[in-house]
Amino acid sequence: MFSNPLLRVENLKVYFPIKSGFFGKIIGYVKAVDGVSFSLKKGEIHALVGESGSGKTTILKAILRLVDPIEGRIIFDEKDITKMREDELRWYRRRVQAVFQNPQTSLNPRMKVKDILAEPLKIHTDSTYKEILERIRELIRLVGLPESVLEHSPPSLSGGQAQRVAIARAISINPELILLDEPTSALDVSTQAQILNLLLDLKEKLGLSYILVTHDISVAKYMADYISVIYLGKIVEQGPAAYILNEPIHPYTRLLLSSVPELEKTIISFPKIIEREDVKEIKGCKFSLRCPLASDRCFREEPPLIEIKKEHFVSCWQLNI
Repeated sequence: MFSNPLLRVENLKVYFPIKSGFFGKIIGYVKAVDGVSFSLKKGEIHALVGESGSGKTTILKAILRLVDPIEGRIIFDEKDITKMREDELRWYRRRVQAVFQNPQTSLNPRMKVKDILAEPLKIHTDSTYKEILERIRELIRLVGLPESVLEHSPPSLSGGQAQRVAIARAISINPELILLDEPTSALDVSTQAQILNLLLDLKEKLGLSYILVTHDISVAKYMADYISVIYLGKIVEQGPAAYILNEPIHPYTRLLLSSVPELEKTIISFPKIIEREDVKEIKGCKFSLRCPLASDRCFREEPPLIEIKKEHFVSCWQLNI
């Protein structure tokens, strides 16, 4: 979709089997990710936005090769990482890192911060002990923490301090791409703003690119260059952040925007969140059960993702809304 991408995700599908009975017979599949495509250029931030259970984190896990897709390609720097064996992915692990939602669970509670930061340097570089110590001190300064933190373990840190350590670990081996999985949702409001500002500052200083997963579209508004709105494993709207935020087309995008207090409320009312079990037999648009604008066609046929203007894509039969 975009020129010169650092990363391309093409028709990605990740299905999980539903098993029943004593012998675990497969009776169906949960389509966690169902044909997702997007691109990311160097130096950009692409936000994946949607409610819990929409498939956002599964997309990140597929990019990290923590889950294997049943179909599709993930192209990083013109190499298809979905076809690589684990022993071929060492170069990729160094160039792509992640920051997860809760630092208290993503950091080893039994290790000191200095050892947590040293671990990726020992694995991915040939640095000497002295060089590792110097790099650790540089990292802790970059994320705005005092060097005394290096002697602490994660349980003794505040949520914001622990997330700064997680960010320091992610940038330790100079990656090009960092995957951010709800990086502020476990933090209080004031700390959230500090972490988001730190991430933006590091992006400029280090030339990073981000894929940001969030259920909070106000975070995407603050951070993102591009936004993909995801509902039950499918992209329903995608484009430059200015289009998505200022000219939303899809009813689901408008629902997400209406949930942000400082943004103008939409006049459309929506039913409750639909669980995956309720939508697995729907042949048409997955959002049709919640959409007050749905027509008969919405229940019968799944709308394609079409470009309505340059780089702005929408999957909806009601494009005149």
